[in-house]
Amino acid sequence: MMMRVSKMKDMETVNVVLATISLLLIFCIIGGCVQNETPSSQTSSSSTQQESLTKSLIKDLKNSTMKVRMNAAANLGDTGDKSAVIPLIEVLNSDTEGRIRAYAAESLGKIKDERAVEPLIVALKDDKYFMVRSFAAASLGEIKDERAFDPLITALKDEHMSVRSEAATALGKIGDKRAISPLVETLGDPFVYKESANALGMIGEPAVDPCIEALKGPGEKGAIIALGLIGDKRATEPLIEIMKEKHLNEIPEALGKIKDKRSVQPLVEQIPVMKTFNGSTLSEIGYRKKVVSSLGAIGPDAKDAVPALLEMVQNPAERPKWYGDVDVITGPNTATVGPYSGRVGAILESIEALGNIGDNRAIPVLETLVNDSDPEIKDRAGLALKKIKG
Repeated sequence: MMMRVSKMKDMETVNVVLATISLLLIFCIIGGCVQNETPSSQTSSSSTQQESLTKSLIKDLKNSTMKVRMNAAANLGDTGDKSAVIPLIEVLNSDTEGRIRAYAAESLGKIKDERAVEPLIVALKDDKYFMVRSFAAASLGEIKDERAFDPLITALKDEHMSVRSEAATALGKIGDKRAISPLVETLGDPFVYKESANALGMIGEPAVDPCIEALKGPGEKGAIIALGLIGDKRATEPLIEIMKEKHLNEIPEALGKIKDKRSVQPLVEQIPVMKTFNGSTLSEIGYRKKVVSSLGAIGPDAKDAVPALLEMVQNPAERPKWYGDVDVITGPNTATVGPYSGRVGAILESIEALGNIGDNRAIPVLETLVNDSDPEIKDRAGLALKKIKG
């Protein structure tokens, strides 16, 4: 009898275990199905919503209310839906409101469909709204089709600076070497030279010699920026020669990007020997900071600058001060600024430069500065030490 009861209990236990396992298997299968189906169902739902949004915006392009059409033209590009290309082209060609046509041009650039190239080239000649021409130039740069090259070259001489700027940027994105000469000519344009310099930087090495030649003309600043962006060491010596005669912020910035060891000593020599700020203008103090930052940008190859940087770090006159304080800056050429306009002193830039250079000679000095009363000096010193110690 006892054995029979025991067997029955054993059977019950087995049945309970089997039932439990069965339930677990069922839950796992159901869970697996749910997990497998959820992403696809979510994707399908998201896709449906996106299609619905695009259709709604396309419908709004024909709305009688200007703001509704404008909103649709501006937002269709963010959908990335190519079904919006033809409706947007129709708006670009026919809408009477210039801003709406401009937003249609912008959206076509975001979608990047080649069907929009010819309509955008036509819009680049719009004689009523510079905004349409400007957005059309930018979009042609996004699509990067060679058909836009000649029209964009023409747009470099547009009467409105925003059109010239966007045309220069677009030519840089297309990257055709034939654009170098026209872009170099625009380096003397005070409203466009930075965009032209960036474009030449995108084109790269083929633009080096033309930009070096441009250093002798009215496009000097733009040429310096372009040479820094390209980073070719052929520009080092010409830039150093100009630096000996002029304190232009663009030169140390360019040398810092080129990272040529030959520029280290000439940059160190640009740090004024003054031990205080008396008699210095704000532009001179700003220039010193550019020089120091450029030495740091050159990195380990700038080890010859370490003694000069350590001297600056330990000079009390280099500690940050508000340059509205009358005791900080004096002199006939000093700019008039408020007490919260900014800070002078190159200690922060010097600390950062020492960290980037990574020379162990800086460690003892930086270790004293991690306990400095100025929290900014303290933080910079800690980061510099981490870089040096690896």
